[in-house]
Amino acid sequence: MIFVLLAIAATTIINILIKVYGLRGANIQVVLASNYVTAGLLGWGWLLGRGIDGIASTTLLLGLVGGLLWPAAFYLQMWGVREYGLSLAGTVSRLSLSLPVLFAVLVLGETPTPVTWLGIAGCFVAFSLLAPIQSGPKQALDRLALGYFGLLVIIFGLVDLWVNLFNTMGQPDEQILFLTLIFTVSGLLAWGTVMAQRIPVDRGSFLRGLLLGVPNFGTTWFFLQGLKSPFFANRSTVAYALFSLVPATLIFAMGPVIWRERVTRINWIGLGVGLTSIFMLTWPSG
Repeated sequence: MIFVLLAIAATTIINILIKVYGLRGANIQVVLASNYVTAGLLGWGWLLGRGIDGIASTTLLLGLVGGLLWPAAFYLQMWGVREYGLSLAGTVSRLSLSLPVLFAVLVLGETPTPVTWLGIAGCFVAFSLLAPIQSGPKQALDRLALGYFGLLVIIFGLVDLWVNLFNTMGQPDEQILFLTLIFTVSGLLAWGTVMAQRIPVDRGSFLRGLLLGVPNFGTTWFFLQGLKSPFFANRSTVAYALFSLVPATLIFAMGPVIWRERVTRINWIGLGVGLTSIFMLTWPSG
């Protein structure tokens, strides 16, 4: 349980930092690329400290493909925000929770309790109420939009699922190697995009990204450990639902207090649904 709680804390910190960076005018693409420098170095430092005996083909494949998925999800969502607005793109991306839940039920054979199913359903309701869809640049659900949002859900779902996929198929003693590959390939792709688009690399955005890389590495490693803990044995659906819902609820609760954000009645209902869902998800399974 403690590892999932640490993963939730780390991803909450990431969301707070990204929000603060955006308000202060940081270049988010530079921040993203820079964060992979720290995350990659943490992984390589860990590996060099204990030595590398070899690498299994499964670890190599999952690490390389994961390294493509991480930044791909970011750039895909950025495009959607420009075309359809933050509200619509952000809300639809939350549906990615469906993929790891389906994987757990159909592949891993997990059998969530009725209370757990209600909690998972409550997650989707809470997401839609905390960030209700508002008018954006393009609201017409044409073929491009339907294809884009379908791809967005799949890519984000694969990112969410990837850690559990490694736990299922990978070598337990190659966890750090798996993470290091992901962050290294992600960094190469992100910096390649920065250079290809000739984006100016300002010192402030670069340094902020270096700081962001610490909780980013921690989030994935903690969650990797948490999924294997006795508390979440045969209950990865609960871990994923909590990992998605708790940070969103915490960030929403901070909004009116720290950033003086306007909160509507619908938002408050969403907060109530979210808290109820968290209670259901942590209900003893026995």
